[in-house]
Amino acid sequence: TYMGNYPEALKSCFQALKYAEESGNKDAIEGSYRSIAGVYEMEGNNSEALKNYIAASKVRDKHDNQYELANSICDLGNIYCLQGDTMRAVKKYNETLKIFEETEDGYGIIQLNSILGKINFAKGNYDMALKNFLIALKISKDIADNFNITNLSNRIAEAYIKLNTFPEALSYVKSGLSLALKTGFKDAIRDSYKNLSDIYAKLNDFKTAYQYKVLFEQIKDSLQNTETASKLKEMGMQFDFDKEAAKQKAEQDKKEIVQAKEAENRSEEHTSELQSLRHL
Repeated sequence: TYMGNYPEALKSCFQALKYAEESGNKDAIEGSYRSIAGVYEMEGNNSEALKNYIAASKVRDKHDNQYELANSICDLGNIYCLQGDTMRAVKKYNETLKIFEETEDGYGIIQLNSILGKINFAKGNYDMALKNFLIALKISKDIADNFNITNLSNRIAEAYIKLNTFPEALSYVKSGLSLALKTGFKDAIRDSYKNLSDIYAKLNDFKTAYQYKVLFEQIKDSLQNTETASKLKEMGMQFDFDKEAAKQKAEQDKKEIVQAKEAENRSEEHTSELQSLRHL
């Protein structure tokens, strides 16, 4: 997502939403809300993420193809997950994954295995999490999705750390870090430094662990400063978006009042004509 530049990503998403609403394209409107929710979720702003996932789920009542149906079910899973209802969320995610597997949607399979992997990891099911992440990584490599390759390499390393399988953990995190440094994915670089510090500490190589700890703290501080600036910019963008929405609503209300007045005048004229005819 713009290499961690969330304000630019949100700006682009809100712009896309504006164009979609102007054109009345439901697919684009639904997709824009989902994209906005995804960016907010990556930022950790769950309240805004939830609001936009709900908005996406309300755009259409019926789905005329499997892709739209899968995304709608996934949105419900996201809503349940943000509400803390993991059991219902997992059920919806598995339903979505099944559709993506049947339609051979690579990106969808990556997305759902990544989500299920994170849930399994949080629940302590590290073997299951590893299985999800490895499936997602294989497909990411097949389609050369560098963003997901770097992130999944870290998730796999973290699962191996929990399983005390450090050689595999080192292999995956170093591979992911190499690609992250080439592509400039700062979030993945930060996670890689953190994981390397943890692994070397477990191996009692405290000197190397400390070196990666320092690198982790440096990039973490840099990202936090960027995030602070991002939130200030987002607040301004959201205000502009809400202001524009309010303006459009006021214009629509004004238009409806004018139309109602015109209808009322036509009705009065018609009544007057009928009365005149009766007097003839």
